[in-house]
Amino acid sequence: HVSFRSFLWYQGESNASEQDSAEYYSCRFQALIRSWRETKNHGDIPFIYMQLPPSAPSDPSGTAPDMDRPSIREAQAMASPSPFGPVDISGGVVGIDLGGKSAWGYNHPPNKPEMARRMALMNLHVAFGNQQRVTFDGEPNAAMLWTGPVPESARVQDDHDDVVVITFHNE
Repeated sequence: HVSFRSFLWYQGESNASEQDSAEYYSCRFQALIRSWRETKNHGDIPFIYMQLPPSAPSDPSGTAPDMDRPSIREAQAMASPSPFGPVDISGGVVGIDLGGKSAWGYNHPPNKPEMARRMALMNLHVAFGNQQRVTFDGEPNAAMLWTGPVPESARVQDDHDDVVVITFHNE
């Protein structure tokens, strides 16, 4: 008998090179989560995903099909917990700052250890209830919360049409 405490998910690069819309990917993503939970009979077991990092065009024209990662990130966010969300994902891990080219190309970001660390922090919080700051290697400056600021609202500033004010909260 194998038991699970959470599911961790990092995928989507190949979908960014397809012509799938964010809505279509989101539908498949949510179906995958529901299916795994039902198949494994784990109810609302936490499902944590890693946001796709950015990529660079694979051709000089800048028209490489894998440039549609923003749509996949949007689809992942559409499935995130919200009052209107159809599936409780439990956690999305930010990877937007971890793009770049490794020896294997742009589909394999070079800083995978940082991606794993961030997923571990989210997993400690979501699956194990850790609400504290986590310190790495005994260095106080390495402590960080399990999540960063989360957008709460956005509005156009009344007297400036070209200014958007975004309000964040940090859990």
